[in-house]
Amino acid sequence: MDYLKRKIYLLIFIIGVVSTLIVGMYDYNHNIKKREMRLDAISQIIIQQIQNRMDTYREVLYAGLGLFEASSNVSKQEWNIFTNQLQIKKYFPGIQGLGYSVVLRGDELQ
Repeated sequence: MDYLKRKIYLLIFIIGVVSTLIVGMYDYNHNIKKREMRLDAISQIIIQQIQNRMDTYREVLYAGLGLFEASSNVSKQEWNIFTNQLQIKKYFPGIQGLGYSVVLRGDELQ
């Protein structure tokens, strides 16, 4: 009888250990998948934010292109009026500056 009790206790112990391992592995895999899903969601949000920011920069650049296409020679004063009207700090936060460069020949440096 004592031998039978030991076998039953051993069987109960083995069932307990195996079931604990199975539940632990399931929980581990479930947590890994949950973390991957959360990382994917956060990554998508970051990608969308970067895309939105790049779209904003593109809008401002196309606005500047429109000014240059509409005028044969953009003066400093016209550029200043244009950039002030854009209200960059209000409508395009994060843009640190907007400018353009004039290409000069050697004799135009003065």
